[in-house]
Amino acid sequence: MKFQQNLQSHLTPEWRTQYIDYGFMKQMILEAVENAPTANSAELTEHFTQFQRKFFEVCDKELEKINLFYEAKLAEINHKYTLLRDEMKLAEETAGTVLLARPSIRIKNHQYRQTIDLTRILTRHATHDFKAAFSELYLNAILLRNYQILNYTGFRKMLKKYDKRISGRAGYHYLTGTVDKAVFYTNRETKVLLKKIEDIMTYNLEHGNRHKAMERLRVPPLADKSHPWTSFRTGFSLGALIILAILVVLSFTMKVIDVDVVTCVLLFRGPFTMIFFLGLLSLNFYVWRYVGINHVLIFELNPRNFLAAVQILEIAVVFGCILSLLTLAFLHSQYLG
Repeated sequence: MKFQQNLQSHLTPEWRTQYIDYGFMKQMILEAVENAPTANSAELTEHFTQFQRKFFEVCDKELEKINLFYEAKLAEINHKYTLLRDEMKLAEETAGTVLLARPSIRIKNHQYRQTIDLTRILTRHATHDFKAAFSELYLNAILLRNYQILNYTGFRKMLKKYDKRISGRAGYHYLTGTVDKAVFYTNRETKVLLKKIEDIMTYNLEHGNRHKAMERLRVPPLADKSHPWTSFRTGFSLGALIILAILVVLSFTMKVIDVDVVTCVLLFRGPFTMIFFLGLLSLNFYVWRYVGINHVLIFELNPRNFLAAVQILEIAVVFGCILSLLTLAFLHSQYLG
């Protein structure tokens, strides 16, 4: 997969404009090569000298944009972490009846204050809410770390492309002298924050069970996962559905039995519409993933637990088989007693 497609499929949609403008910079290089004069070496040298100045000005602007956004998001996540940690300490340290703010980063920073017995809060509300809140914060930190990785990879590949197409080592020197020293790349606070959240989840919320804590915090790759058994079941069920559908069509066309078509359509149109919808939804998910649209982030699905295209297709096919069997039973009911 080309990096531009990889970038589109892994970026956070609401941050789209804050990533490196890889497509624009790539187009700049292609146009510079295509428009290069062929008359003499002096004109060629002047052409690429001017382009180099223009290209690295764009690099500077992109780098500044990325640094500013990274610092702003990091400060926001650190602030939420501090608030959430303080809320948890208050819940742990206060005995008896307390005035407790529910974890605030979960529902758009709206706080709910109530006076209630601490033990009941910890068992019924706070523990669950703190786990959910820290899991969401962990996900945000993971997305910010991915932001660092994707942008650095974009600069590295773009500058390598620059050296390859324009020639020279200017791209390499810019990478090592400027990008490698940029805040978004050198800053390691995101990694430290992830470790802090892991420790809190392990020792404060999961009673020292690190495996259980990491299972809750784990963020799977946003790319499509492999589902071999689901694919096998879907293929098998799809074959059965095709056979059953042929039998249904033959039952209508051969006129072996007297069929009340209107009644049949009215009876089964509801389930058929649902199955048809699931099939189209599965097709949408597949096409979106193929062209690099990350529907998991766009629709704010839980990246730890969501249905892939093949899983939705399996549901549609299985229900299609059931509907076909019911239709055949209706059509041949006189022979079934």
